[in-house]
Amino acid sequence: MGGARRGARGEDGFTLVEMMITCVVLGIAMAATVPVVTVFYSESTAINRTYSAVDQVLLASEAINQYVREAVEPAPASGGVPTPPFAVATATSATFYADTGGANGPEKVVAQVSTAANGIKTFTVTGTPADPNSCPMTGSSGTACTYLHTEPHYLAKVTNLANGATPVFTYTLAGGTTTNAPSTSCTAGAGNCPLDLITGVAITLEAKNATGDMAGYQSMALLFAPAYDTAVG
Repeated sequence: MGGARRGARGEDGFTLVEMMITCVVLGIAMAATVPVVTVFYSESTAINRTYSAVDQVLLASEAINQYVREAVEPAPASGGVPTPPFAVATATSATFYADTGGANGPEKVVAQVSTAANGIKTFTVTGTPADPNSCPMTGSSGTACTYLHTEPHYLAKVTNLANGATPVFTYTLAGGTTTNAPSTSCTAGAGNCPLDLITGVAITLEAKNATGDMAGYQSMALLFAPAYDTAVG
């Protein structure tokens, strides 16, 4: 009798040709997938940056609008010359006093464009509370509030400002005329102080994200009650 037959050897596994085909298929799949994933992440990043730019512009616009509406003379007229709510009013900078309900008097608000050495522009809005007992409405003998002993705090900020030749601020004066640079001349007599005649401010903010897309917003804020009032603060 012959001996027992040995079990047949298994043929499981991949041949070299099958492995090559598998590698080719995987390579094709990777070549088709990687660009899609790259584009997806690129577009996602661009969208996030655009939303970030929009958020900055909207926040800054809302902040400056709110404070402009609360603009108020920081002191009564002296010798027939008023103390205007606006101390500075140009196309790229505005300094004014806002009645924010502070116990010491109106807050000093500075909104301005600054340009770095690399040419990148930034728009910032800061507020500085009045020094205690410095404003006329709190019993001081001075003629205006002082802002020497408190640090300014940021209210809003826009990076990569892209306004270019478009002015950030346009001022409407009593009577309806508009200008980007009201005269700072202020003499005794009604109607001779343009900074005291500002009734509204148009704000235009445009910002770029890293991909160059533009986010812009334009608004108009009207002053509510700019005249000096001892109840302010």
